[in-house]
Amino acid sequence: KEAAAADAAKERDRQAAEREREEQEAKRRREAEEDAQRQREEEDRKRRLDDEKAKERERDSERDREERRRAEQRREEDRREEERRQERDRARDSGRGDARGREDQERERDVQRARERTRWEQDR
Repeated sequence: KEAAAADAAKERDRQAAEREREEQEAKRRREAEEDAQRQREEEDRKRRLDDEKAKERERDSERDREERRRAEQRREEDRREEERRQERDRARDSGRGDARGREDQERERDVQRARERTRWEQDR
């Protein structure tokens, strides 16, 4: 009877140890999966952040290209306006020019446009 009780106690201990090992293994697997999930989420977060930074750099580049294009356009407009002014001056000097009052008005408009452009660029 004692031997049977001892065998039963051994079997209960063995089963308890087996359950403990299974629970520990399940806990280890659960923790490993949670760690893997956290790592995937962190990688996704970093990837989204990198993507957003790349988009921001592209927007900045596009804005810079647009500003350079506008500046080039302004330089070209200024160059053409200067050519027109010189042509008017040459025509006036050669005696074929328009009436003096109209030239003065055009020159005043040119000065006003230059002031407005300067003001606009400063406001930017």
